[in-house]
Formats: sequence, structure tokens, C-alpha cells
Amino acid sequence: MNSQPSGHPADQPGASPYTRGARDGLGFGLFLSVMFLNTVYSGQQAWFSLVAFAMMMAVPFIIYRCLRRSYIADGGTTLLSSLWMHGIMIFLCGSIIAGLVEVIWFKYVNPGFVVEQMKLMIELYRDYPWERGREVASLLQSMIDNNMVPTTMAIVTEMIWLSVFSGSLLSVLMAVLVRARKIPARPRKK
Repeated sequence: MNSQPSGHPADQPGASPYTRGARDGLGFGLFLSVMFLNTVYSGQQAWFSLVAFAMMMAVPFIIYRCLRRSYIADGGTTLLSSLWMHGIMIFLCGSIIAGLVEVIWFKYVNPGFVVEQMKLMIELYRDYPWERGREVASLLQSMIDNNMVPTTMAIVTEMIWLSVFSGSLLSVLMAVLVRARKIPARPRKK
């Protein structure tokens, strides 16, 4: 990894964690969008689920790499809170971009997806040998019958909040790991 800052303002020493997070969040949003599409198509082809799983497992490494780049650009002086905010901003900006893709997909590409998934869950829970499974199946069927299926915006908003919340927890852990590892010494000029 190149330890020299690039010409981008987000890579300059002392750059705002908001600027850095927005810049890194753009690429991360595209990553989350591809992960979402692999997840929703995993019911059609098994390899989509493998790709989605591999992408989920890669998230901590991606966040670590982004935070580490900032830490090196600042010469190892970045505060834990600044690294944490950088990570939160990556998840916030990335989740908003992925949320736009999700809205388009839920509204225009496959508007019946949620109801289809609920019907699959109803079948699954009805076949469970325990009473609670049949209760859940009945509740889901009642939601469909009474037109109480969550709206696209409600689903996407919840997905964004879940991503930002879990991303905040992951970011603080990655920030601690980044700060625990010292930066390499820069070669002295002769």
C-alpha cells in the first residue's frame, strides 16, 4: 500500500473524517449495491449466495484498509474518534447509495419481491412441527391479507439504519485495530 498521500483532498494529512468517509463511501456504496443484488438473486442461483457471503466477509477488511490509509496519511496521529467517524461516514454514505439501488430494485425491477418472500416464509413456517411456527405463518398471512406489507421506503430505511448501526460498531473495532498497529517508518531523505 502506498504510504504517500495522493493529490485527493481526502488523502491529505488532517483531512476531515467526513470528507474521507464520503469519498470512501462512494466505492463502498457500489460494493453494497452489488452485494444486495447477489443476495436477492441467490434464490435463483446458488453461486450468487456464495458471492454475497464472500462480500459480507470482506467488509471488515475493506473498512480496515480505508481507516488504515487515513491513519498513515496523518502520520499515525489520527484520533480514535476521528477514525471511528470516518468509518461511520463510510457506512452512511455507502448505505445511502445502496439504498437508492434497493429502492429502484424493489419498486421497478421486482415490486412483488417482499410478498413473494413472505409467502415462502409462510410455507416454511407452516411445515414446522412446533406451534410457534404456525403462529408466525398465520401472522404473515394476515399481513398479506390485510395489505400490511411494509412499503419499499420502510424496508430500505430500515436496511440503511441497520447498516449504519452495525457499521458503527464495526468501525470502532477497526479503528482500535488500526491504531494498535504502528505505521512504518518513512525513509529519511539524504
